[in-house]
Amino acid sequence: MESKNKTRDAYVLDIGSASVRLLAGRYTSPTEVSILYSKGYVTRLREDLTDGGGLDGPRSKETLNKLRQLITEAKPVLSRVGSCICTQAVRQAGKKDEFLDEVRRITGLEPEIVTGEREGELAWMGSREFLDKGSMIVDLGGGSTEFITEKQGGGVNVISRSVASATGKIKSMDEARDCWREYLQNLPVKDPVKIVLIGGTATTYAAVAISMKQYRDAMVHGMNLQVGFFRRQAEFMTDMSEEDILKIPGIEPGRESIISTGGFHLAAICELSGVDSAVISSRGIRYGRLRELSSGVGY
Repeated sequence: MESKNKTRDAYVLDIGSASVRLLAGRYTSPTEVSILYSKGYVTRLREDLTDGGGLDGPRSKETLNKLRQLITEAKPVLSRVGSCICTQAVRQAGKKDEFLDEVRRITGLEPEIVTGEREGELAWMGSREFLDKGSMIVDLGGGSTEFITEKQGGGVNVISRSVASATGKIKSMDEARDCWREYLQNLPVKDPVKIVLIGGTATTYAAVAISMKQYRDAMVHGMNLQVGFFRRQAEFMTDMSEEDILKIPGIEPGRESIISTGGFHLAAICELSGVDSAVISSRGIRYGRLRELSSGVGY
């Protein structure tokens, strides 16, 4: 008889507001992951929603093309156990049925359009190795930002706001502070003992900090960055051309138009929360969902 604790290979597709990514592997312990494949592309899906548009524009087509490419590249290691999760851009879109039909055709999976609360739960599961009592996860994505804290007695509080790296240009710390000051006063944890940052903006700044030429999750996972680094780097990039931003080691193609705004957001959130530094986790919602699938939950 097989052990009830035996895990299995699984894979997760994540169709986000800024990128599409695929993670395949299994959890071998509560904190250890054996990764078979991990890759993604910045496609900025949310841009198709500008001026009331639906998921039928050029960014949607690019997302589907990259999704098809990921499935083809990873096919040799994909197991029978898989999941496709969609976040803020798909949640928000009015016209999305044809897009989702094409996702089904490409992947053979039923897309799960996750709520902000579900996003937070998955993020908590993915990054919980760094969480102490009184910690807060900040998941700054392309279309929304989630603040995740632990409830007394178990479970998590998730507060989601439709403000993120791709929702509007921020050009200074003053603008970013004004954006977040009042909002942060209403969070369940006002003075977190630790902030854990997840999402592509946070991991990109970590990659820039070590001049990483080819991104790898493992190299940025667990890094501690000073809040001042986000601010200085965002200010440095604000007046640069997108072409010059792409020359900075660690900047993934597709992030050049949104990365400075995201840095200002992260710096302001951390500063206003009273922390001088933050832990970077590369294990966000994909890892949380992989943890579920690997242990036989939600399949």
